[in-house]
Amino acid sequence: MTIMRGQKALFEVLVSEGVECLFGNPGSTELGFYDELENYPQIKFYLGLHEAVVMGMADGYARATGKPALVNVHIAPGLANSMSMLFNAYSGGTPLVVTAGQQYTEMLMGEPILAADLVSMARPFTKWSVEVMHPEDVPMVMRKAFKVAATPPFGPVFVSIPADTLVKEADFDLDPANKIHFRTRPDNEAVVKATDLLSKADRPVMVVGDGVAQSRAMSEAVKLAEVLGARVYASPMRSEVNFPTTHPQYLGTLNLLDPETISAALGNVDVLFAIGTSVFPVFMNNTPRYISKDTQLIHLDSKSWEIGKIYPVELGIVADPREGMKDLTTSINDNMQTGFKQKVEDRNKDIEKERKILKEAAEAIFKTGWDNVPITEGRIMSELRDCLPPETILIDVAVTASIALNTFIDFPEEGTMFGLRGGSLGWGLPGALGIKIAQPDRPVVAVIGDGEAMFTIQALWTAAHYNIPVTFVIIGNASYEIVKINMINYLNAIEKPVQKSKFMGMQLTDPTLDYAKLANAFGIPGRRVEDPAELSDALKEAISIDGPSVVDILAESTTARIARSMK
Repeated sequence: MTIMRGQKALFEVLVSEGVECLFGNPGSTELGFYDELENYPQIKFYLGLHEAVVMGMADGYARATGKPALVNVHIAPGLANSMSMLFNAYSGGTPLVVTAGQQYTEMLMGEPILAADLVSMARPFTKWSVEVMHPEDVPMVMRKAFKVAATPPFGPVFVSIPADTLVKEADFDLDPANKIHFRTRPDNEAVVKATDLLSKADRPVMVVGDGVAQSRAMSEAVKLAEVLGARVYASPMRSEVNFPTTHPQYLGTLNLLDPETISAALGNVDVLFAIGTSVFPVFMNNTPRYISKDTQLIHLDSKSWEIGKIYPVELGIVADPREGMKDLTTSINDNMQTGFKQKVEDRNKDIEKERKILKEAAEAIFKTGWDNVPITEGRIMSELRDCLPPETILIDVAVTASIALNTFIDFPEEGTMFGLRGGSLGWGLPGALGIKIAQPDRPVVAVIGDGEAMFTIQALWTAAHYNIPVTFVIIGNASYEIVKINMINYLNAIEKPVQKSKFMGMQLTDPTLDYAKLANAFGIPGRRVEDPAELSDALKEAISIDGPSVVDILAESTTARIARSMK
């Protein structure tokens, strides 16, 4: 037992939990927190000029390391500022420990300035939300916070820390960090039943989601797909590499913007095996049924809530995706019937042919208008692919241009691509910084839509201040393109002529955003590219800079490309 202030006890717990980085934006209720931080130089502090920035950085860092990240925000306004990124973290299952200062407990009944019920504010988007009431509780609460965040299903935890719990002294018993092995094996009976269903399938399909990447289970997914002869799709909300995009059985990402394509891909499937993903999120009110009632659905996930949430399952398996796929692959191999192997080989040949046809068709679409101005999405992504150094981690928040990106750029390994989770814009800039901090020896290139980037433009200051070498490639189509596409779909559904829409509030013009000038204002090299002949040199130059850089590309919009292709 040792007498110390609550603030010192807090940081002793952080050190025992292995915290190396803190992302934050300070305020007057966190003075004790930042006063003590000076005594712990082993914890690197990263300042962001808005709470959404530091939350996005922490999210990227946690996803790239696989460990809970620590982020501190400033009381009620700061927590409110961070909620969009907290929503993403909760939706995607990112392990975060979020703290905020609170006013002195003896002041709370008088409703002091900036104070609010922080616990209730954070609760909808956290696994656990709590306020520390006594200094003696600081170590126990913080240890539990890291344990809860890092236990599947992963997710953010929020701790409100009143100022007096940090400044007051108490007699602390500082226990070591929890050590928990969290991988759960599937029920044996479920494995037997899944083996029977999948072995009898004539057209099995696997849909893999981010639970596969979180479980570090991509190799297990490959082995299972190969032994089954299954077509493999990435789930609609995929934001990491869950299956090698170069694999002959991989047929691409199911696109929520084109629900009819999803229905076509899954319509005549007899057994659908969903792994580590929601099945399937509804995006628009006229979304068709994706899965036929004749399809038998098997769902493996560590998130029990997701199983049977929208579509009823023939078999739900609550288990760690890696352990579940490993047991199932073993069971299928051990119980293989005569002729099964040949049937699988024949299916795999058919899938490889289908993949080739789909890839050639997609590339052909994006290769039209190669020398056009504004520059086409296809040319941007093709030129970028040829400029990327080995071991590059690509951040994909290109939004509507993501289809072109995934057409031209392959991701054969885990951890080579990270994208937006949850859907709340603004993650790209700070998320890329957090990932670079976690992976300092690998090049990081972030491809970001111009509308998305403006949500957290303050992140460029953090990039410059800490000289974080990320190359930001801004796709400047001067609009909220995804909203325009949804407006077109909406108008088509109600049989209203599309040409009558003014796309109110969806154009980013008058003035047009100039990210090269914005980058320069933050002390970052920025270059605007309007001529496609200059694109390759601009990308190579930006990537070679030993520090942050911005390439702002005047890009053709997706709706313009679609209209051009229909002429």
